[in-house]
Amino acid sequence: MPVTRIMIVDNEGEAAGGLQASLEKIGYTVAAQASRGEEAIQLAGQLQPDLVLMEFHLENHQDGLQAAEQIRARYGIPVILTGNQADGAVLEQSQLTEPNGYILRPFAERELIATISLVLHKQESQRKLRESEARYDTLFNIMAQGVIYQDSTGKIISANPAAARILGLSQAEMLGRTPQDPSWRSIHEDGSVFPPEEKPTMRALKTGKEVRNVIMGVFQQQKNEYVWVNVHA
Repeated sequence: MPVTRIMIVDNEGEAAGGLQASLEKIGYTVAAQASRGEEAIQLAGQLQPDLVLMEFHLENHQDGLQAAEQIRARYGIPVILTGNQADGAVLEQSQLTEPNGYILRPFAERELIATISLVLHKQESQRKLRESEARYDTLFNIMAQGVIYQDSTGKIISANPAAARILGLSQAEMLGRTPQDPSWRSIHEDGSVFPPEEKPTMRALKTGKEVRNVIMGVFQQQKNEYVWVNVHA
């Protein structure tokens, strides 16, 4: 299992040394120490640590917050702000700038472990989610089957390229349309009109149940003819 690499940013050498000793005792590796915000940003980019422990008070009142925000924005590295007990209320308010967490001195070993573990777990979960979303987006865009997402009113909020191609529309043209849109011309297999309320998506929304294998003819203006689709909702 890879060792977690942490960078400490603190302009008090004694405090930084004590924190490093505590982290190494727990089993973490300290990748670097920095005492200024600009230095911390530069080192974070060079070393790519797994986590940064950032002292709230550096050169000035806002420097720790600004450096934390830059490190997160540029490199996606999680940052935990640190400070004294007197900084508690301010650090809590700093959540508005979206640091990944904060911890107050004196550092209790159990609290230090818990906070770091929680932040790293959240970071890993977000990484896996991003990867999953990227795989989904790729599949959504390359699959041969047409896929349309509609909201609870039936309005189209997303459609993949295959759906647009099948229906003879651009993806942009499909967004916002509903089954009640008069520009849709749909028929049953016997040629009778397909009422909007009978369409598979509207039936699924109304009943909350899956609707499968509904054959529908949808008029495609480009071809000036009906294209036949098998709809699942």
